[in-house]
Amino acid sequence: YQKLDQEGQDYWNNRQREDMANMRADFEADADRRRSEEGDNFDEESYQFERSMMERRSELDERRMAIEEEFNNKRDELANSPSGQDQNAWQALDQEQQSAFEAIDQDYQKLDQEGQDYWNKRQQEEANRQRENINRQREELESRREEFEAEVERRRDEEGEHFDEDGYEFERSMMERRFDLEERHIDIDEEFSRKRDELGNGPDGQNENAWQELDQEQQRAFEALDEQHQALDQESQSYWETREEEHRKREEEEREREEE
Repeated sequence: YQKLDQEGQDYWNNRQREDMANMRADFEADADRRRSEEGDNFDEESYQFERSMMERRSELDERRMAIEEEFNNKRDELANSPSGQDQNAWQALDQEQQSAFEAIDQDYQKLDQEGQDYWNKRQQEEANRQRENINRQREELESRREEFEAEVERRRDEEGEHFDEDGYEFERSMMERRFDLEERHIDIDEEFSRKRDELGNGPDGQNENAWQELDQEQQRAFEALDEQHQALDQESQSYWETREEEHRKREEEEREREEE
């Protein structure tokens, strides 16, 4: 019976070690794939952290298996010793093993807490970066608006009655519409930053498909904005082409009148 128990224990320990090796291989393969796809955007810091956490967890798994092997040997020794019928000796051995397992469990919990603290900190840092970036974008929009108006005033002073008021009004309306689109871009950034926080803190936080769907949803929103930017550019181009054609016709009419 003892030999069968040892064979069974060896079998499950080997299975667990194989599973651990497969997890490491899958982790490295996935990291290599993402590194190839993301290039300079690959998060090397997170990879190194996750890798170290996986190795430390594997070390705890190995220690748990070593404890199991150690106390199986101690039980064999106790069963073959003069104290093999001493119930107190068996209880003491069980309590000793339980204490060893509890110490390992505490190390597991500390590791889990360290991982959670790390990701909470990274999420907070990312949220802060997002807010700073959004605030900077809004400040840049306001600066561009002020620069536009200042340039218009300079040209109006220089050109006097020759200043193109119609062209100014058109460009101003186009600028405001572009700024509206850029504000919507910022709003989308804010919205999906919030959604990522919610997903990261929710039950699907480890669901890779949920993250991919969120990225795709944001990408579709950005693509819709890009189409509106393109339509706006086309409208501007058509306006100035029409103005240029009208100007060309007026010049031709003036030349014809002068020739007459």
